Amino acid sequence: MSPWAWSATNGKPVFNFRSEGRDFAGSDRVLILATGFYEHSTPRKPGVKLMDRFFFTMRDQPWHWIAGIVKDGCFSILTTEPGPDIAPFHKRSVVPLAPTDGVEWLTLSKDEADIFAPLPENTPEVRVIRRDGIQLAADPAKPVPADEGGLLQGL
Repeated sequence: MSPWAWSATNGKPVFNFRSEGRDFAGSDRVLILATGFYEHSTPRKPGVKLMDRFFFTMRDQPWHWIAGIVKDGCFSILTTEPGPDIAPFHKRSVVPLAPTDGVEWLTLSKDEADIFAPLPENTPEVRVIRRDGIQLAADPAKPVPADEGGLLQGL
């Protein structure tokens, strides 16, 4: 298995790699198996240092792929513009793919712009893990649904 993140020219790790405007035909493309992914945002409450933490899953799918590439023996996750359900939480999104769509990324049998398109509305399900410094779910595998208690109000 490849380690996560190659080193950029400045020595910092490249965990996520922007997909737009790039041609991946000559890249070593990989699929990363996932049951969900996290996004973080600045807390609404002033003075809170811990970032808000949200867990996204694909509605009605127990797992999905995330598109990635390998460089220098390490993999990085591809990102794209967020869809309407992710945009309130983060300015970027990983590139999640349905279980049946992974082969399209590996073979580029679908146009890259379509592969990297933001998720349509109501595709991901968001759960709140931490909000305004308050841990709402001790076990990220069993997070609190985002719509409980008005936790998403004011976004």
